[in-house]
Amino acid sequence: MEQCRLPIFMMIAFGMLNAPALGDDIISPSTFTYQGELRMGGLPVSEECGFTFRLFDMPVGGAQIGPTNGPMNVTVVKGIFTAQLDFGVDPAFCGQRRWLEITVCCPTPCASLVPLTPRQELTPSPYAMSLPALKNTVSADAGFSDSPNLIGGHHGNSIGAGSGGAVVVGGGAAGANNSASASFSVVGGGLNNTASGERSTVSGGGANTASGDGATVGGGRQNDAMGIDNTVGGGFENNATGAGTATIGGGAFNTANAPNTTIGGGNTNASGANGATVAGGSNNTASGVHSTVSGGDNNTAGGGDQSTVGGGASNMASGANSTVSGGVSNMAGGAQSTVSGGDNNIASGDQSTVSGGNDNQAIALRATTGVGTLNMATMTSATIAGGSTNTANGIQSTVGGGLQNTASGAQATVSGGTENTASGPQSTVGGGVLNTASGNRGVVGGGLQNTASGLDSVVPGGFNNEAAGSLCIAAGRQAKANFTGMFVWADNKAVDFPSATEANFTPAELQFLARATGGVVFVSATNAAGDSTAGVQLAAGGGAWAALSDRNAKANVKPVNEREVLERLSKIPVSTWNYKTQDKSIRHIGPMAQDLYAAFGVGENEKMITTVDADGVALAAIKGLHQIVKEKDAQIKAMEARLEALEATIAAQARAK
Repeated sequence: MEQCRLPIFMMIAFGMLNAPALGDDIISPSTFTYQGELRMGGLPVSEECGFTFRLFDMPVGGAQIGPTNGPMNVTVVKGIFTAQLDFGVDPAFCGQRRWLEITVCCPTPCASLVPLTPRQELTPSPYAMSLPALKNTVSADAGFSDSPNLIGGHHGNSIGAGSGGAVVVGGGAAGANNSASASFSVVGGGLNNTASGERSTVSGGGANTASGDGATVGGGRQNDAMGIDNTVGGGFENNATGAGTATIGGGAFNTANAPNTTIGGGNTNASGANGATVAGGSNNTASGVHSTVSGGDNNTAGGGDQSTVGGGASNMASGANSTVSGGVSNMAGGAQSTVSGGDNNIASGDQSTVSGGNDNQAIALRATTGVGTLNMATMTSATIAGGSTNTANGIQSTVGGGLQNTASGAQATVSGGTENTASGPQSTVGGGVLNTASGNRGVVGGGLQNTASGLDSVVPGGFNNEAAGSLCIAAGRQAKANFTGMFVWADNKAVDFPSATEANFTPAELQFLARATGGVVFVSATNAAGDSTAGVQLAAGGGAWAALSDRNAKANVKPVNEREVLERLSKIPVSTWNYKTQDKSIRHIGPMAQDLYAAFGVGENEKMITTVDADGVALAAIKGLHQIVKEKDAQIKAMEARLEALEATIAAQARAK
């Protein structure tokens, strides 16, 4: 049987059709009033006439719809007549056009009825019956005497007994009727929908249920809003079962089973704690109080209050106020812990952080791993910025990056490189390969296989150097600073320095030791071209410093009086002595710097004697002495000649006698 789908509407028009009045004395719900004007010979009729009324689907011919009304006697007054007609509802008025055929005879009794032409097309008022079983009743409950129930749509739609203010606007079908079974409940349309809670609403869709007081289902299919003021916007098989104000926007197979929870959409999501939210995605669960899953797949924000998962897949934020922003298979298990992304990362310490990468772990209080892979920060406030397979297992220790580095000392740091270890407290390895800083505050800048094992020891870089003494430095290749305060620098010679074979030096007695088999140069000045203009040099294999004494490097050259230098030097005391910083058994010889400066005025100041000045004074004095010696030699030769002449004279005189 054809079903009607028009909404309720009415129009009262004189000379056409009127719907029946609604009130306590209700006539058949398909009955309506027809008013018309009857004239004979152009004049209004005023007498009792006989009428019949038939309904057709065409203006001429066609099929009759419903039963024939009449014959009936109707009193016509000044041409106006009124008749109560009933052609049934289904399918009489289902939105299709209908025409009324009237036959009449005047006065009664009549031998035969005369058809009036043309048939009269019905105006909209009868279509108000397109909702079968239209009712407006006052509830039997006196408390609702001012709130009648309204029901429209299929004649099988229903209002619950004892309800007031309930409305079924339309919809419904045989075997799939709509029901508003509680006071002030509303079903807007659709099929097989039920609003059973007070103030509940089902706007449409199919097989939806709003069973909680104030609950709402907007549409979709097989959705259920059970709790007080719960809402399901639409979708399929969603259940808002929480104790109150649980909301599901749409999607499918979602469950909001705690008060004040929200699921925006997606499918197979669940919000199971007060104030929990799942925005969308699939198979997500927000089970912590005020927890949130924004989207993604198989994510869980649970166990801890205010936990959050932004998206991704198979992530879990189980600590209070913990966050997983995204990625895959990440876990934030500590209170206020964070995993920003990546995959298979774990932030299990309170306030710990993993920024991204994969298989990284921050498993202690305030521990942090940045990105990279297989990094592990296991102690309080330990940090790994990136790289791979690094470990920060000292308190407040840091690994910047690189591969297989370990910072195990408290506040120790490995900046990068490969297989480096900072195991001493506050120790540091800058980079390189296979370097170790094991002493307190020990430092290895870089290089290969270097060790800073002494307290505050330093290896800037190079290869196979060792700073084992406290406050010492070793640099270059195979430099060994094994005693306190030593500075050892070694060139590229492939042997240890110092070593047990160094017979000519006693490393324990030295504070600065350098091996430079190619020689040493110290430059103290250069010209604009960068050429050396002052400095000293120790030649390869040499044993003494050579000061730069190039004529071209000198200015204001003045000759000296060598004899005067000798004279002045002869007046300068020369003594043996020891430095106060050395044992008195260690003796030195030489003048005092103040005496030499007073005598000659050379050098940078009166407290130091430069070797070039000491050598210059000695050379000038030697030259002065040489001059005196030459003069004396000449005098001696002259005297020898005179003596020889005198001896010859004496000898001749002796022979003459």
